[in-house]
Amino acid sequence: MNPVITTYQLYRDRAAVAATGLLLALFAVAMPCTRPAADKEANPIWVISGVSASQPRPYCSAIGFPGKINHISSPDCLYEIINVDQSIGNLPPNKYGSLSSTPDVAHSDGHYLLFIRKDKKTKVAFFSYMRDADILWSPDSKAFIVNDYVGSDTTLTYLYRVNDLGHPIDLSAKFIDSITNKSDKSSIMSSIYVHIFGAHWLSPNSIEIKTIGNSKDGTGYYKPFTLVYDWDLEKKSFCRIKRLATEECSSDVSKAQGQ
Repeated sequence: MNPVITTYQLYRDRAAVAATGLLLALFAVAMPCTRPAADKEANPIWVISGVSASQPRPYCSAIGFPGKINHISSPDCLYEIINVDQSIGNLPPNKYGSLSSTPDVAHSDGHYLLFIRKDKKTKVAFFSYMRDADILWSPDSKAFIVNDYVGSDTTLTYLYRVNDLGHPIDLSAKFIDSITNKSDKSSIMSSIYVHIFGAHWLSPNSIEIKTIGNSKDGTGYYKPFTLVYDWDLEKKSFCRIKRLATEECSSDVSKAQGQ
């Protein structure tokens, strides 16, 4: 299998997701904090203009940046993350009022993410990126995932807790360090690209982490693979779920945008 084609397919799929998001923005009204009156714990819904029945989506709390929609609220509506498509140093004075930032963001270029705590009206620039990034809110609004698409051969994923933005957990590094399955470890170490990303919140304390790559098998041919693991926030450990012989890119972001 041609490794260039598989890498292209990965980013082609992301481009399709982004294009669908633009169409939804034009023809739909998103209501991320609306819950059915009969079930206050049900998932939020998206109301599509011209469609009588609302379609349920997983939390409606996942989005890819940059794009036409530049913000996303937490499921409980107490927090908001805004994408800003310019470096902090180039912002017009007082554009976002009083703004603080974590040390690694203060002098960065490219895009950055702004965290707003609505109850205290505080604003913190907490993350910067150069290409693309995903946000996936936990269902209890206490944490969120940031997937940073660093380049064509690398994706990294970080876990942030709303009460401790200054100390994110680098799940990519933890995942590689924790792998005990020899076949999985060998595939990652020999892969021509490695994309590790948070795909789904299985519960408030459990995240599905996917790793996509393309490595040589015993015959010397490159073959794609997807490793699916579960990260337990309480135990702080990974559990192997399965391995696929294909590139499987689905996530809460793609589902929230109708893919």
